[in-house]
Amino acid sequence: MKDKIINKKYNRECVTYTRVSTTEQAKHFSLDSQMNLLEKYAEEHNLKIIKRFEDKETASHAGRKQFFEMTEFLKTKKKYILLVEKTDRLSRNFEDAGKIERLVENNSCEVHFVRDRQIYDKYSTESTLIIFGLDVSKAKGFISTLRTETRKGMKERYLSGFYHNRAPIGYKYDETQFGKRNIVTNKDKIIVEDCFKLAGKEIYTQREITNLINRECSDNCG
Repeated sequence: MKDKIINKKYNRECVTYTRVSTTEQAKHFSLDSQMNLLEKYAEEHNLKIIKRFEDKETASHAGRKQFFEMTEFLKTKKKYILLVEKTDRLSRNFEDAGKIERLVENNSCEVHFVRDRQIYDKYSTESTLIIFGLDVSKAKGFISTLRTETRKGMKERYLSGFYHNRAPIGYKYDETQFGKRNIVTNKDKIIVEDCFKLAGKEIYTQREITNLINRECSDNCG
């Protein structure tokens, strides 16, 4: 007796969107975790996933490649369900949030925020629209606060003599209990001084100075 092939009938078709801010975060299973949640939701609600979109960049500004492709796809005549974990995975800026709002208003899609069990569509109540707007504002506010605090912290460290980036040639990191402070090294100090002296004569190009320094280093090493 042959096994019967059962073709499952889905209620509706949907697309998924997952996002992490960096490729480093992607290595720690965040994308897999989001996708597992969306797949489970789709299974529970008899939804067929026909397309998956995934970004590995911040949502603090517009311009995400996969987000753009997703919004273009959703502009087709057929109405799809968009599955996303929560608001800040979808947008942390007002421009992208506006694109989603226009898609919903045009009845091109309805958004299911799976983690919050919230559905946002053309016929959503005023309270749902307010919640969506507040969530976007909170997500944007978090990024703005983080950016401000980071800049403030870096400024304070610069004023204290600490350097955050890679040490320039002629300098090295001096390890202290408070962090890393740059000091001039004995080995490269002369090279740096020679570069400035040659540049100060205003008769050499940058390439010529580089060649002179390289030749001098080779002669000394030889």
